[in-house]
Amino acid sequence: MLLTHYQKVKDELKQLMAYSGVKIVDEKAGAFNNLEKYELLGEAGSWKMRTVIFFSDNGLTYTFQYQSQEEFFIIFYNDFDKIINSFTTQKK
Repeated sequence: MLLTHYQKVKDELKQLMAYSGVKIVDEKAGAFNNLEKYELLGEAGSWKMRTVIFFSDNGLTYTFQYQSQEEFFIIFYNDFDKIINSFTTQKK
């Protein structure tokens, strides 16, 4: 059931990006801090966008999105990375 949820969220994100005119330039999937992680990098003109989604065991989905004009995207990319790399969820 969760696998279906993961795929549905991924498909909806891709559809939203396409509808918004965002070209997907990179896609990654993996694990991070005991969570499934999915990441898309997109661009539209001089704008860049990075979306990171974490899927937890209990069905919750956490989405982080960073978008800006390319020069600022590059400047603050490491700050966004720090936020992503610090994300954890509490165990019940």
